[in-house]
This record gives sequence, C-alpha cells and structure tokens, in this order.
Amino acid sequence: MRGRICFVLVSSVCGLLVSTTATVTTRKDEHNKDGKHNKDFDNDVIWGDEKTNDMSDDVDNLSLEEKQKRLTALVQNRIDKDKDGFVSMEELTDWAQRSYDLFELEETAEIFPDVDRNKDGAVQWLEYAEDSYGSGFSEDSDEFKNPQSVEWQEFVNTYKKEKKKFKAADLDGNGELNLSEYQIFKHPRRHPVVEQVLIDETLETSDLNKDGLIDIDEFLGDFERKEGTDEPHWAVMEREKFDAELDVNHDGFLGGDEILQWVAPNNRALAIEEAEHLMDETDRDLDDKLSVEEIVGNHMEWVDSDATDYGRQLLKHHDEL
Repeated sequence: MRGRICFVLVSSVCGLLVSTTATVTTRKDEHNKDGKHNKDFDNDVIWGDEKTNDMSDDVDNLSLEEKQKRLTALVQNRIDKDKDGFVSMEELTDWAQRSYDLFELEETAEIFPDVDRNKDGAVQWLEYAEDSYGSGFSEDSDEFKNPQSVEWQEFVNTYKKEKKKFKAADLDGNGELNLSEYQIFKHPRRHPVVEQVLIDETLETSDLNKDGLIDIDEFLGDFERKEGTDEPHWAVMEREKFDAELDVNHDGFLGGDEILQWVAPNNRALAIEEAEHLMDETDRDLDDKLSVEEIVGNHMEWVDSDATDYGRQLLKHHDEL
C-alpha cells in the first residue's frame, strides 16, 4: 500500500505546478501538435456539441455534397448568431469558447462514473480521495498527520484544499456531488462560490504580506535573482505574463478575477487564438468576416479528415442544424 501512496505522492506533487491550468495546457498541446497546427483539433472546435459517441461507419458513406450541406447548416443556424450571412471574429471566438467549455464538461462526465465507485450516481469525498490519493492515504494516516518532508506536506495541503473546494461545490449540502456539482468542483469558474474558495486559497498561500493582493515578487514565489546574474528565461516569461496578460488594470497587483485567471484561466485566450487561425486560413477576400462559401470551400479537409471521428458526429442533430 505504501508503494501506491508514494506513486500518488510523486504524481500529485509533480502536478501541483500545473493542476489549476491542466485543461488549458492540454488544449494548447492539442492545438499545436509537433510544432504544427493540428487540423484535427479544428474539427472539435467547429463541431462543439454536435459530437456523438455513435461510432457507426455510416458517415463514411456520406457524399461530399451531404457533408457540405451539414457544415453549411451548422454555420448558418448555430455559428452565425446575428443571421447576417457572415461569421464575424466575435461569433467565431464565441463558438470556439463554447466548444472548449463543452470539452471540459464532456471530459469530466467521462471520468465521473469511474470516480463514483459505488455507482449511486454521486461522488462522496471518500470516493474522490481514494481515487485521487490512494486508499491508504487518509486523514488518519501517519503520512497525513505527520508529514516527514516538504513533498508530503504539499501533498497534505493539496488534499485539504481539494476537500474545501469539494465542500463548496456541494451546492445542496447533502455531502456528495452529482454530475453537475462535480463539474463545478473540477472547473471552479463555473460557480462564484467555488471561484471565491480558489481566490481565498491562493491569497492564503501566496499573499505573503496579507494585503489581499498578489504582487510580482509573490507571483514569482521563492525565486530570488542573485546580484550580478541574469534572470532565468522562465522568470522573464512569467514577468511578461504578469504584465501583459494577468494584470488587466495595470496597477502592479493581481486581485479578484485577475487571481482567478492566474490559477484557473478560462478558455478565452485559446478561443481567440483558434478564431484568428480559422479567419486567417479562410478569409480569402480579407474583409475580416467569413461567408459560408469561404468556410465550406476552404475547410473541407476538416470534414474529410480520417484522423478524427468527428465526421460521425455529423450524424447527430443534423436535422436540427
């Protein structure tokens, strides 16, 4: 059992630095594969919740004309919200944002049955803790009560933080999470109560001078540049991120939603990046908007991709498009 605990410890501690941004990082990696733009990723963004788990090969028999027809319907009825016959950058970004948000829900829904070990349709804390930390690690264990290293202490701290967030996500207070509550637990930005828990925890950990804000030194953590030496590349990049992306009001501090964007970023930046890519690839007349003809005519490789099953997803809801 100790071996199991140690394995989980290593995995969890290594994940501490990325746990709050895992979804975005994963999507970013998928977006650019092997240093190149991943067209299969575009498939998912375009179709969003038009996905289905129907793995029938019937879609392989769809004619090019039929695929074009369904793509046209999707653009006209779902993406072009103002019905002016064109897809603007804002509409394309909104659609990409919606797709990324749906990805999160879908991924969490797929995991939920595995965490719900007693199959009662809800996840209790002990179920989640056993799935995430191992059956031998609990609040009664020696490793929890008397952590013998910094790594073990971080492990215990993570456990405590997740338990607090779990309780906040239990909106009906019945001691367990249904699927929608579990999705809030895993993606805190879906509910203000859980968002605030995340902000408070970040301030408790990183706000060393207790002024309710995060300055650049607190943001960089324990890093201290030695006199006469250059700042490492990662620190330079983090400073740039702090100034250009996170400190929205440019007051030199992170507070409120700025803190939230640091520890649990939403998908907006990635949605903008994806929309810009699609606009660049498709806007042949350079008018900063896409006609149905431009989309269908220049992106048929998305429809015909053999590397993704998204084509099968056209079989669902196509009558509603």
